[in-house]
Amino acid sequence: MAPSTLSLITIVLSLSQVSGALPSSNATCQPEYTWMDNVGQLNPCLTVAYVIAACDGDTWTQPALPSGYSYDSPNGTTATPCYCSWSCYNLMMGCTLCQNSAYTSDTKTWPSFSENCPSNYKDEMFPQGYVLANNASIPYWATINPTKWPSELFDIEQAQSYANQNQSDYWPSNSSPSSSASSTSSGSSTNLGAIIGGTVGGAAGLLLVLVGGYIIYKRRRYQRLANTDGVAPFPHMGTPMASAHTRWPSDPSPFFPSTASTSYSPFQPSSATPPTESISFLTTGNNVAQCTRAIPMV
Repeated sequence: MAPSTLSLITIVLSLSQVSGALPSSNATCQPEYTWMDNVGQLNPCLTVAYVIAACDGDTWTQPALPSGYSYDSPNGTTATPCYCSWSCYNLMMGCTLCQNSAYTSDTKTWPSFSENCPSNYKDEMFPQGYVLANNASIPYWATINPTKWPSELFDIEQAQSYANQNQSDYWPSNSSPSSSASSTSSGSSTNLGAIIGGTVGGAAGLLLVLVGGYIIYKRRRYQRLANTDGVAPFPHMGTPMASAHTRWPSDPSPFFPSTASTSYSPFQPSSATPPTESISFLTTGNNVAQCTRAIPMV
């Protein structure tokens, strides 16, 4: 068989193997770092391979780290939204330390790790629109914003404290966690605003109803009293009043009558000139019942 044919067959076989390949890693973590594993029991070295491969055709291999070496940071060729994400940095540093706790000098700060990444790549825990092969997940401790670590350097003790919170892993989907968090926050704010607005509006409506009811009540009560009383009551009602009888020297009647009212009679003989008009009050018991004017007959 011609060499060119063999080469073509080799290339086809290689492509078929690559197309069915999955992210892998030959790195081994120490037993005391099993808390770094995701819910599928993938160690951080294998999980970071899944994260990087999500933007690279799912064909990434994370090698074991020799002593005195550190893992490469993203560069102009390898910088992808997945490689430059928060989760990739945290998992990469976790992979470094889980192999040997003495590798602390081989870790990098977040600014050093992401210096070759575009600014929009560095603002996400994991890029929107990408998923991990085999439905792999990212452990909670790896989702922390690297700027929150002391001096922006991965802190394994703090990472373990996050892991001990027993928070759920994150499964990447078509929506990013930041978008989901923003949507949740927006929905909560909207609901809170609606609740406050409804409460204030309801209280204002109730107050208007109460004020309107009070005004209507007072108005009807005033009208009812006006209809019942008719004319305003005479002053000093209930107290016997003295007759307004005009007393003349020749009039022997008492000034204050006892039972019945006294009126001037124009036929009573008198040498004095009678007044042109007198006023008498008819009383019933102790109440003034009627006020009349007696017109003299001429």
